[in-house]
Amino acid sequence: MIFRLSGKGINPVIATVIIVAITIAIAIATAFWLSGIIGATGYGTRPIKLAIYSDLDLYGEYFVILVKNLGGEEVFIDKMFIDGKPVGYIFDAQTYPPPGEPRWLYQEDEGVIVYIKPGETVQIKGVIKDMELKPGVTHEVSLHTSQGFEFHRPLHGKIISPANFPRGGIVAHNTGLKNPSNPNERIILIFFRLKNQWNDKLEIYKVEFYNPNTRELVGSKTLSPPIVIAPNEEWEPNRLNDLVKVGFGPGEYIVNLTWRCGNRGGGLASFVHIGEEVIHAYVIYITEDDVVPEGNDPIKEHYPAWYRDPRPVMEELDKYFDVIVISKMSDLKEFIENPPEGPMIVINIHSEALPIPKTYIDKADGTYLGEKVSNAVREWHTLIGKDISNMKWIWVHPCGYPFWGCANKWYARTIPCDPGNTDKSWTDGWGYNYINPWSKLDECTGGARGANVGRSGASWVGLSEFSGNNAHNDLIGFTEYIDEIIKFFEIDLPKETYGWATVDVSPACGNNNYTDRVIVYYRDIDRGASSDDYFDPIIYSIKLGDGYIVVVSLARPQWWPGGAPSDYDNLAAKLTVYTAIHTYLYRYILNIGG
Repeated sequence: MIFRLSGKGINPVIATVIIVAITIAIAIATAFWLSGIIGATGYGTRPIKLAIYSDLDLYGEYFVILVKNLGGEEVFIDKMFIDGKPVGYIFDAQTYPPPGEPRWLYQEDEGVIVYIKPGETVQIKGVIKDMELKPGVTHEVSLHTSQGFEFHRPLHGKIISPANFPRGGIVAHNTGLKNPSNPNERIILIFFRLKNQWNDKLEIYKVEFYNPNTRELVGSKTLSPPIVIAPNEEWEPNRLNDLVKVGFGPGEYIVNLTWRCGNRGGGLASFVHIGEEVIHAYVIYITEDDVVPEGNDPIKEHYPAWYRDPRPVMEELDKYFDVIVISKMSDLKEFIENPPEGPMIVINIHSEALPIPKTYIDKADGTYLGEKVSNAVREWHTLIGKDISNMKWIWVHPCGYPFWGCANKWYARTIPCDPGNTDKSWTDGWGYNYINPWSKLDECTGGARGANVGRSGASWVGLSEFSGNNAHNDLIGFTEYIDEIIKFFEIDLPKETYGWATVDVSPACGNNNYTDRVIVYYRDIDRGASSDDYFDPIIYSIKLGDGYIVVVSLARPQWWPGGAPSDYDNLAAKLTVYTAIHTYLYRYILNIGG
């Protein structure tokens, strides 16, 4: 609510209209209408006279008008219109000047009704919905009374507030993310830009949620510390932590930011719709390969992955998303070939050894196995790149080099194993010596193969403009965006850890940790690294069309200097999940860059 103190009465010169209606005769009423006066009788013969004063005061999505009852009957206003459109909600009404008394009531079938006693001036405050009010533009305000009469007045839109809105006002964003402390709620981010136009400091100290129909306060959160804006200073959020974060259940609400400035106080309101829908997170973790020749049983064995235990990722994701696990090869094939539209998160839990359906290898051109694998994986990765780019996917690579290899169990099981001859053997040295045994699978039949893919895999997805990198297991240090994640989500992440320098995106960001295309979360800080690699981003997100690829290149656990930490899976899970959420919030909810 907004209060304005004044020692003066109402100036009759200021934009006043008196519309009087008296049931005498149609001709006389018409004459009055033509002269700017319209009226109606009250409950007896005393006329209803309303005067709408001043300008249409704007506070973002919040507006204020002054109405005086000059007649002899109490008047009940049940509807308001601006430019012929119904006002979203009447938020408050109090006698003027402040401190005032409430002049609104709630009726179940009618909603909020404003009542004005004879001789009173009431300040009516409303919140718009599905319309825009611009300062400097004349808008027609219409009041409808419960007696069935309407009063119209053109008013000049004018920003009058201790908090001026130079670029947009206040907006409440429904993120579609579950609130971890209450899965039935959604995380709401309240974004606003303000300028303090008064001579006292302005404090934003509380956020309130109201039922828009009943005007009932249904929840609030005190901001500690409050947001303080000095006189004549402009404030706008520079970090995710500058936004007001609250959790609320599905429904429609008026969100009110409560402020104080000297001996004045009030609110800045906005409207938000919170749906029941939760953003999806898809986890690719194949445990059954059912894309096999007709008449053969599915291969029920997990596919190789740098993650030996995917549960920490699933558990962390489940705090915020509706998690859908893609566990069958046929479902993965359908998912890639007929992609759902995002924004959404897609996590390839297999990391470097991305499963590929047998049918892609079967139909690929090539005179020997290596050619067929190269052509098949190129087609598979190109399709994935189009899905990311066109469908607003955030594809997350949780460990090692993105898109480095592939995996198929049918070929690994039906072709003789000779890792030294990859023209004939499906399994190569990478699969035989490293990823298959690490995944607790048979060295030969586990399914992993890196030959004929390698660094080309990332290029086939769409990162062809960037080169690979030779630095491995370097010490990496966090950027301000990891610090932001730590504070915003109240989690622990290391300031330093070990990373795997992979696709070098430094040409797209240089030494900047944030550009329209890249967000850098960890950089190489290893003094032993070559000068060419020293500033390479290691953990980052990069824009690809309308989507993003999040590269979480932790060092491979079995090659971790001094041995992998005991909490490796939990660390990888947090970095995988929270860098993806951060990218989602910045790029799709707040539309910051990109």
